Amino acid sequence: MDGSGDTVNILVIGPSQNGKSTFINKIREMSRPTEQKQAEEGDGNSSCTTKCAEYVFDFPRTRYRLFDHKNDQYVHVAEEDEQTYFSELWRKKTSDFCEIRRIEENPRYFNLRVIDTPGLDDSNRAIAGQDDRNIAEVMGHLHRMATTPGLPKYITALVLILNVETPFSNHLQKIFKYYQLCMPNLFGGLAIINTSFTAEVWKTKFNDSRRMKSRMEKVTKAFSADTSKVDMMRERRADFAAIFERDARHFFIDSVPDKMRIVEQLTSHNQMYDIITYLACQSQMPVNNIKLYKSPRMVQIDELLIIWLNDARRNLMEKEMELTTHLGEAQAVRAQNAKKLESLRAEIEQLEKELNIYNNDDDYPLKTYSTGGQDRASTPALMGRYIIRTKIKNTYVIKEPDYPGFKVTTYNDEPYARWGMQTFTDSGRSQWAGQYEGSPGHLPILTAKTLVSNKQFYRSQITKLKTDITARSADLNSEKELHKYFLSQDSIDSETLDPTLKLISLRLPEIDKLVNSLASEWLPLDEGLDDAARKRYNKDIKDKLNLYDLVEMAESKGYKALGEKLREMIGASPSPFTVI
Repeated sequence: MDGSGDTVNILVIGPSQNGKSTFINKIREMSRPTEQKQAEEGDGNSSCTTKCAEYVFDFPRTRYRLFDHKNDQYVHVAEEDEQTYFSELWRKKTSDFCEIRRIEENPRYFNLRVIDTPGLDDSNRAIAGQDDRNIAEVMGHLHRMATTPGLPKYITALVLILNVETPFSNHLQKIFKYYQLCMPNLFGGLAIINTSFTAEVWKTKFNDSRRMKSRMEKVTKAFSADTSKVDMMRERRADFAAIFERDARHFFIDSVPDKMRIVEQLTSHNQMYDIITYLACQSQMPVNNIKLYKSPRMVQIDELLIIWLNDARRNLMEKEMELTTHLGEAQAVRAQNAKKLESLRAEIEQLEKELNIYNNDDDYPLKTYSTGGQDRASTPALMGRYIIRTKIKNTYVIKEPDYPGFKVTTYNDEPYARWGMQTFTDSGRSQWAGQYEGSPGHLPILTAKTLVSNKQFYRSQITKLKTDITARSADLNSEKELHKYFLSQDSIDSETLDPTLKLISLRLPEIDKLVNSLASEWLPLDEGLDDAARKRYNKDIKDKLNLYDLVEMAESKGYKALGEKLREMIGASPSPFTVI
């Protein structure tokens, strides 16, 4: 690493056999030499990534161009001019006479840490709960990042890898939405990498457009601002947005271009540079802002544990009622007071944990915008601008009326485009305008990202949580005053309180706290990924899950005395504590 900035931590997700490992190996190929092994690539039939793996790279901050040794000159390669690209460059320029060179001879480097993850969707769906286990592996890896000294505590960008032919299946949609629940801060800058977009696929689309039936269609296409490639990209992006309700940034890449067709390699190199540049300009999301949302299967498992805990509560409450009938009224009230104190403390603790996730100044990306598509210029017009050295200049306007004072970050993608003056155009700071321009012969495609703080985005949730905490705190203070009163009465001090009743008064609030935790839709990573949780979530619900998983869960949360009591109850009574 050259120390030229924070490490860009990229989390790569996607279905099996869609090119995650191939994409990572393409980054490796373009980076500084490294002794790290290549990511293992699948054979097209089964997933080969079963555990998360990290790869660290130094990726050059430069685009690339083509040098023709035979003619001793650089060759202008413009994807916008598809006719020239396919008829004069694609097959005719080969690695025998041409080479790819960096535009910047001594570039700076992006410091990348790329996290490969187990494949999701259809690869092992025959194995019950396999997707849950894969997701738990990803979340567990992030938790290890957060708790291991020396490792970064944030994720910069999220990448979804999909083969360009992969349909947006219902199961994939569920997985996508699950990740969005767990790490919403990353989805404002989500990148969709459509792999296997080969020059052959592109050329087929180009030829189809040339075979249009009517002359009018041909004339219209000739002066259209959109290439065949852009047409395909727009269709894929529109389909994705319609299904997932999110207009994410899409990239199309051939990760394994033909080694002889040097123009394919050049295009692939520049596509990779565009992708990494986009990812590097995203905001850092602290791992402790990621939540472990429970899958339907995890919910089923925890619901069964809740049933068992409720059985234990009923047993203890029956014992409590039996004891209080033989004690004075003051002792019974004293026991209820002790129980209420513990319950209120547990409830406030849970509310404060949730508040800490929301009530901070960490960035929440709202949306990532692109100037691509705003400027309309046909291929002939672009080439004319290139010849006479004129540039496209324009202004991009962003409105975020729900978040006045939002922040905007932009990235200068030299040498083809750059941002100019940027300002808010209204007193309420809800509308932003940025001037930009492109190099001659190129459509300027630049990125701008809007952000607010978590405090701004979650303001309604924060207000409700603070209100709830205030109310519970008032109740707690009242119970504390009552507690002081009881302690002032010599006849019913803590020493004279019945030991069994005292034990029950401590155990019941712990059961309530565990029930609330199990009933929650989500948990902080540190609570949801301890050894006991991993063990129970990896089990089959009916065949393997048993009451001792409940005991281990209680003990893992620090309730050793409750765990011992549950073991005692399991051994003493076959009902309701029957091991399933």
